[in-house]
Amino acid sequence: MVSPLATKLNLPTSGSNTGIVPPDVLARVTQTLQSKNTLAPKINAALASDRTKLSGLGQLQSALNNFQNVAQSISGDGLSTGTSSSASNVVKAIGSKSAVAGNYNVQVNQLAQGQVLQSKTLATPDTTIGTGSPSSIRIDFGSSSGSGFVPNGAPKNVVINSGNNSLQGIASAINEANIGVEAKVVASGKQFALQLTAPSGSNQTLRIAVNGDTSLQNLLNTDPAGSKNLSQVRAGQNAEFSVNGVAGSSSSNVVTTAITGTRLELSAKGSSQVVVTQDNAQIGKNVDNLVSAFNTLNGKLRSLAQGELKTDGTAGVAQERLARTLRNSEVTGADGKSVTLASVGISVGANGDLALDRNKLQAAIVADPTAVSRLFSQSGTGLADGLNNQIKSLTGADGTVTRETAALNKDISQLNTKKTNLARALTLQANALVQQYSQQQSNALPGLPGNGSSSGNLFDIIG
Repeated sequence: MVSPLATKLNLPTSGSNTGIVPPDVLARVTQTLQSKNTLAPKINAALASDRTKLSGLGQLQSALNNFQNVAQSISGDGLSTGTSSSASNVVKAIGSKSAVAGNYNVQVNQLAQGQVLQSKTLATPDTTIGTGSPSSIRIDFGSSSGSGFVPNGAPKNVVINSGNNSLQGIASAINEANIGVEAKVVASGKQFALQLTAPSGSNQTLRIAVNGDTSLQNLLNTDPAGSKNLSQVRAGQNAEFSVNGVAGSSSSNVVTTAITGTRLELSAKGSSQVVVTQDNAQIGKNVDNLVSAFNTLNGKLRSLAQGELKTDGTAGVAQERLARTLRNSEVTGADGKSVTLASVGISVGANGDLALDRNKLQAAIVADPTAVSRLFSQSGTGLADGLNNQIKSLTGADGTVTRETAALNKDISQLNTKKTNLARALTLQANALVQQYSQQQSNALPGLPGNGSSSGNLFDIIG
């Protein structure tokens, strides 16, 4: 039976008699490396921890964005706006203060999607590509036809060097650059490939050119109008739809211009009847929706704080900021009295969830609908506006979630580099030990140490 160590480190164990590692020598090498190699478990543990946190941050980003959509729909003066969709699995509609009441037949013919490109396969995600000489990946976004490529804006550049010249290193570098391209390593049979997903839309086709290492060029260089080293798994395309028979197209599945003041979120082909209304009866419904959406978000924050983000304070930061916004919500009514969440029937539980007394809310709406509306949406200073702003501060370009995500991607890239260097060092160590132990066995010298103590200096390479 071939030792797993021999396989991982490419030690000769079969074939001709020349160069075969005797089983007893291999056993001594394995014992020595296992006793000295304490760094690999630490690297693997750190990678697992970082990837868990990264997954948690992705879930947090999604949960915050989902709640933000609800908060935005009633911010400004949109509390009295109501929307419904007869087929919410096809299209969801979210109104705003400028929504125009009416019935709208929405037909979705095609969803927007981003182009997906995939590289040739390599043995492992950490297989070294090229020499590691400093190189730059230039990525252009644009429109492609059979005869040419028209760029859409300025190109983006990603630097690759000896610290990240592997599939996983390239993926981490592209994600860390935050240029709109999602990169990941995918399994293809027993090997691995780099997969790139562009932003959605037909004008976001990728053209990629590497300046530097030839091996990187051979892996990545792709021109839609020329030679292609990356294969196209899926073409980019726009969403195609119509509203009351008027055709429309969008590079995104979120459409904000088809119905004045109403946001359409397309999710499947098909048709739906969208109804937009504006009256005070909608206030109670929208407050109910906001409370329900907040509790869904708060439950996710609690779950993340106890799970994937247990050792990361980001979920706690989000909880504290949202709770502070709730505590500071107050306006003055027409009678000069203070109007608070408690006075309109909303209380905060011990776990941060909101409870709504609908009878008390309806009584407050009847007594002073304007004050209730202003409590939640008041030209940027109501509760919905405040919650929306807090989420922007978390997920924006310089937000806590964004910065933490970038830091984790950078750390993962560095850990993968350490892992690659460790593998190289262990290979050197193993080969040195094979020579040493084989020579000892050949000379049959008594009293020589069998614990590999004479070769520990090679571990200094990755110390």
